[in-house]
Amino acid sequence: MLNKSAHVLASSSFCNKRLLLASAAGNAFGASTRVVNVPVLQHHNSISISAAAQTSFIGTTRAFSTHATVGSAHQQEHITSSSPVSFGEYHQRTQYCGEVNQESLIGKSIKINGWVENIRVINQHECVFLTIRDVSGVVQVILKNKELIDYLKENEVKPESVVFVKGQVNKRPQDMINEKMTTGAFEIEATELVLLNRAKTLPLQLVNAEEEIRLKYRYLDLRRRQLVENLSIRSKALAITRKYFGEMNRFLEIETPTLFKSTPEGAREFLVPTRQRGKFYALTQSPQQYKQLLMVGGMDRYFQIARCYRDESGRMDRQPEFTQIDLELSFLTQKDIYVLIENFLKMLWKEILGIDIKTPFQQMKYRDAMDLYGSDKPDLRYEDLKFSNVTEAFKNEKCHIDVINQTLASDGFVYALKAKQIGGLMTRKQSDQIVEKAKSVEKTRLILATKIGSEPTFLNNKLTEKQQQYLREKLQLAEGDMLILSVDPDWETTVKGLGRVREQCAKYMTEQGIYQFNTVEEKYRFLWVIDFPLFEKAKDQFGQAHLHTSRGLSSMHHPFTAPHPDDINYLYSNDVKDILKVRGQHYDCVLNGVELGGGSIRIHNADMQKYVLEKVLELGEERTMVRFGHLIEALSYGAPPHGGLALGFDRLVALICGEERAKTLRDVIAFPKSASGNEIMTQAPGQVEPEQLQELFINVVEER
Repeated sequence: MLNKSAHVLASSSFCNKRLLLASAAGNAFGASTRVVNVPVLQHHNSISISAAAQTSFIGTTRAFSTHATVGSAHQQEHITSSSPVSFGEYHQRTQYCGEVNQESLIGKSIKINGWVENIRVINQHECVFLTIRDVSGVVQVILKNKELIDYLKENEVKPESVVFVKGQVNKRPQDMINEKMTTGAFEIEATELVLLNRAKTLPLQLVNAEEEIRLKYRYLDLRRRQLVENLSIRSKALAITRKYFGEMNRFLEIETPTLFKSTPEGAREFLVPTRQRGKFYALTQSPQQYKQLLMVGGMDRYFQIARCYRDESGRMDRQPEFTQIDLELSFLTQKDIYVLIENFLKMLWKEILGIDIKTPFQQMKYRDAMDLYGSDKPDLRYEDLKFSNVTEAFKNEKCHIDVINQTLASDGFVYALKAKQIGGLMTRKQSDQIVEKAKSVEKTRLILATKIGSEPTFLNNKLTEKQQQYLREKLQLAEGDMLILSVDPDWETTVKGLGRVREQCAKYMTEQGIYQFNTVEEKYRFLWVIDFPLFEKAKDQFGQAHLHTSRGLSSMHHPFTAPHPDDINYLYSNDVKDILKVRGQHYDCVLNGVELGGGSIRIHNADMQKYVLEKVLELGEERTMVRFGHLIEALSYGAPPHGGLALGFDRLVALICGEERAKTLRDVIAFPKSASGNEIMTQAPGQVEPEQLQELFINVVEER
């Protein structure tokens, strides 16, 4: 029998004889008997089969028994190997490819497994260089042995085929060192090569392929180094999360159900039909109610790496199914949450990136964020790119723009933004595109952009001398700057429209080198946005639009957020204007203009929770108890003060990876959905059999 080292035990008198290798399963698999000239190496009383001989019967993906006959007709030894191609100890690696970067390995024989990334033939097969890749990295393998090179050709080993290599680690000549590879100073001179699985020609290039085809063949796309690194960072972030919350801060990791009842707490839900006629589950958009019930149950500190589902259109920052780090704590204050999350993020950045981020994070009220930056998640890397309220300049004196005069007559607003130095860089077409996009998205009545220079502009022609002077002094305008005005009857629409323009200007200014981020403080601007309104005017859209009052109110986040203690009197007012003054104990964590997550202190009093749902949001007693009766009853049995937060894990990983490696969330998820919400690889969602629909009492109706 073949032993573990694949040596053939035989008398030394059989050196330099022919070795006959025949497949016992030849008829079954179409293989034929093959005679190979084998130079046999003498080791005392044993014979080692060389690379050519071993790979002749081991280097195939089929499992069969092999008989080898050694010697003449007068003296033979039969060797039988059962299932020689199984992934057994013989094919087991001793090193990962990316680990072949240590001086201590020089001169040693090692074994690796991996994919053939590249094949380079030198001087008509005098030698062959292979680049072998596994999850850890790549290493160069050199084939000098003719039998190994012939084996490579005869078996038509193509890029992305899976191989086993045994060989000696050597230091590369100084002029052959590849600084771009972590293993670039080393190479493996192969003594054995086994083809474990031949690859067909790939349907895509592993670099620079279009995203649609990459998603179709995601299992191949995953071989790209960028995705390997991104998913490795994701895995490390998960491990740190569990260590920080579970081991260091006494949180209990508890799973909560994914199948829940339909409740209007956010975006459109995924409904799951059941075999109970007319009854549906909904996939959880978050474990919100369950984690509050855990606090009622006395669990004190809960966390979960939670899978969540929202039926919304795919965008760069959205996936229909996503992961979040979900937390809930009893007996806490907002400050406790800030410290907990800041230390967690500090640990993540330090252990993964080796970067010390500054704590505590800056805090900003919602009203200030909107008034200065037009966003509730402002990017403070561009902190000086802020708005000025210039309504005063147009209130008492009319300009020569009718839209502005009409808007101000109905108590509207005019806000201004100065984008320094880009007036001479950005073309008129570019500025018009930015303005039109912002207007179309936010429906702002008027947005104007003009360059500040020596040539006459609308600033000179359409505004009075007094208005021009006001704007120049207030914004400190200089030649080469660009001035943008946003005008609308509604304050929120005014600043949001200008906020869209600000984002595009910031991007352009970064591309032009006007903004550069060289220090840690410049690269990572963390922020807590606080003091959000508890309620807002309801919007005609899916989500909380159907959880609003006849007075036009909806919860800004969700209806379980506690009001600010100083605003409770407003909560019980019958005047809508008073109710809109109520601030919620809500907080969002923002990094570089991206919302990492948000949370709040919850209502833990059953009477207050019932009042908010029943009276403020006007669900009425019956609908309130049908939808939320379980929660209200639970709060009545002695619920502790509690609150929590959820961090978007996919987004967090993308920010750690950086824009170069993760342009979208799809770059940090193993099997993401496309922008349209479909999985191209498996063609999900798909149709089901009529019998399945019948079991669920569902009829498919034609689209009207």
